[in-house]
Amino acid sequence: LLGHSIGELTAAYAAGVLSLQDAATLVTSRGRLMQSCTPGGTMLALQASEAEVQPLLEGLDHAVSIAAINGATSIVLSGDHDSLEQIGEHFITQDRRTTRLQVSHAFHSPHMDPILEQFRQIAAQL
Repeated sequence: LLGHSIGELTAAYAAGVLSLQDAATLVTSRGRLMQSCTPGGTMLALQASEAEVQPLLEGLDHAVSIAAINGATSIVLSGDHDSLEQIGEHFITQDRRTTRLQVSHAFHSPHMDPILEQFRQIAAQL
């Protein structure tokens, strides 16, 4: 079984790696911690390959990161709004699909780093 994001926890439960109680603890803790992060940032789905995106991320000092590689030409980026707008415009000029995701935070990016240690501590207790 495979999963991405919350799907990783679902897959771990379905595979018998996590009990229902442990999975629920991780899901609720993860959500609570993520919502405690400073709001801001955004996410952008792109019709582009990782090889096309990677050069655009150089020099951004982790302002934007690859959040998901969903397929050969299906990438989701996450990070600072202004940087993502510039990257999106780059692909729009090439007639590529871009979709800004309606999210409250830049999930799966360094914006979430402040909660990692707390989440590790919760997971270690299971």
